[in-house]
Parts: sequence; structure tokens; C-alpha cells
Amino acid sequence: MDKIHNVFEDKVKEDYLKIFRKEVDFHHKVAYRFEKAYRLGKKMSVKKAALNAEIIAIISEHDAYID
Repeated sequence: MDKIHNVFEDKVKEDYLKIFRKEVDFHHKVAYRFEKAYRLGKKMSVKKAALNAEIIAIISEHDAYID
């Protein structure tokens, strides 16, 4: 019985970590793009528009994680 319980707990932990890693990856990607857009946006408006489009694409790609 304890063995089944431990296997179940391990599975829940693995599933949670998998989802958590995807969530963290999403936030890192968006934060990096915003920082990059802010720094480069001061210099060139053309690159700023491209970076904004990239941010929108990332958010759309990960919309399942956004509440």
C-alpha cells in the first residue's frame, strides 16, 4: 500500500514540476523580450515593432497558461 502511495506522490510531483517548468519558461521568455524591446526601442522604432510582435506571438503560443 505504501509503495502505491509513493508512486502516486512521485507522479503528482513530476506532473507539477513539468507544468511549473513550462510556466517559468513562459515568464522568462516574455520578461526577456520586454527587456530587449525596452532597451532597443529607445534606439529604433522598427525593431521595437518587431519585438512587440514577437511578444504577442509568445503570449498567444502560451495562452493556455494565462488566466
